Amino acid sequence: MCGVVGIFGHPEASTLAYLSLYALQHRGQESAGIVTSDGDALTRRAGMGLVADVFSRDVLASLPGRAAIGHVRYSTAGDSHSSNAQPFLLRDHRGPIAIAQMAGETARAGMLSFLFLVAVLSVNLGVLNLLPIPILDGGQIVFALAEGVKGEPLSMRVREIAAQIGVSLLVLLMGFAFWNDLSRYWSRIINFFEGLV
Repeated sequence: MCGVVGIFGHPEASTLAYLSLYALQHRGQESAGIVTSDGDALTRRAGMGLVADVFSRDVLASLPGRAAIGHVRYSTAGDSHSSNAQPFLLRDHRGPIAIAQMAGETARAGMLSFLFLVAVLSVNLGVLNLLPIPILDGGQIVFALAEGVKGEPLSMRVREIAAQIGVSLLVLLMGFAFWNDLSRYWSRIINFFEGLV
C-alpha cells in the first residue's frame, strides 16, 4: 500500500506534489519522495519518515520544474531503508545482485508479486535485446537493413569486428551493473564478512 501523485504544467509542481502527498500520508508513513523536471534535468529528494519531516520549505525550493511525481511508501517488501525510498531515477538502476534481492522479497510477498517481477524483467530483457548491438537481435536487424541497402551480404570480417564490439559493450554494461550493485551494498558485504570472523 503506497501513494503516488503526478503534477504537470504548474510552476509550483513540487509544492503541489508535497501537499498531495501530505493528503495521501495515510497510504504510507515509511518514506516520502518527489522528483521534479524542469524540462532539462530531473531533481530528486527522498527520505525516511513522514512527508512533513522529509520536505521543508528549503527542500521544496530546491525542486525546480513544472512537472513532479511523488511517492509515499508503506513497506510490504524490502528493508525499511533510505535506498528504498521512491521515486527512483534512472541513475538509481540496479543490477543482478539487486534483482536477486528483489526476487527473494517478491517471492516472500506471494506468487502474484513474484510473477509480476518476472514479467517486468522479461519485458526489460526483450527491450534490451532490441538494442542495435551487433550480437543482439537489434544488431541483426541493422545488419539486414544494411545488406538490403547495399544489395549484398556484409563480409565476414565486418561481422566479426561488429560482434567483438558488441561483446565488449555488453561486458562493459554488465561490469557497470555489477559495480553499481557492489557499491550500493558494499557496507553490507563488509559487515557480513566481519560477522564471519
